[in-house]
Amino acid sequence: MFERLAPIAIILVLGLLWQILRPGGMPAAELRRTLNTVNLYLLVPGLIFQVIGSTELPERTWLIPLAAWITLGLTLALSSLVYGRLLPGVAAPTRGAMILAGSYGIDAAPVPILYTLFGAIPLVWTVGVATALRVAGTGGGHSLWRQVLGSPPLLAVVGALAWRATGIGYAPAVVAFLDMITAVALVIIVFVVGLSLSLRGVQRVRALLPALAIKSLLSPLIAFAVASLLGIDGVTRAALVLTAASASFNVGVVIADRYGLDADLYALSVAASVVLFVLLVPLWTALTG
Repeated sequence: MFERLAPIAIILVLGLLWQILRPGGMPAAELRRTLNTVNLYLLVPGLIFQVIGSTELPERTWLIPLAAWITLGLTLALSSLVYGRLLPGVAAPTRGAMILAGSYGIDAAPVPILYTLFGAIPLVWTVGVATALRVAGTGGGHSLWRQVLGSPPLLAVVGALAWRATGIGYAPAVVAFLDMITAVALVIIVFVVGLSLSLRGVQRVRALLPALAIKSLLSPLIAFAVASLLGIDGVTRAALVLTAASASFNVGVVIADRYGLDADLYALSVAASVVLFVLLVPLWTALTG
């Protein structure tokens, strides 16, 4: 676990150092916006095509996204209630960012990939973004939904699934290209989180605590209950619980920047939820047996 986290920590530190040193005189905020544009239109869609094209689907595949939709829907509703109704003093962009931070996570194994690609990504780029913007008061109406439904990551999911349904595999050159895109995407996304970490986020950590509690504690408990009700057990249930407990997903920084939400605090939520995930893994493995 710590060997996997060490490279991520180094990339985060490099993002922090860029804020201090400003190589070439480029401010971190300007670099972050540029990289997020590349992420949104190229790297994240390429990552989605690579994962969907290379993932072997287990039996009863449909149960995994169903569990994801129920779990994510409940956590999204809970986050919306807490930040939309119970914490009226929190700034609007912060409320929107924390709704996303408290609801969505990502990991990197077959079951979590299905959970993420078939459950989280379709929800986060549609209902999640629309809910966050509605609560934040930064968008609404038909124009918002046209923008959300036309987002490149969501279109990539639809396109990759349509291509997979044809039964035609990727050409070797395409596979090599997507592998390169994936490697770059993972590095750049984590680097952007480092560029987004700042003292402005730390100073407002109280606004972050409900999102961390929902994401790191309530979400895996909900996933455990949902999996049990759907008859999912064993390793698959354990994977679902760990995915629900995993850190707030890094691509959320792209969404926060794209839609004018609180990217500073969202980046802090990613770092904090990673730490909590590592600390709580023994609890969730004991719960799932």
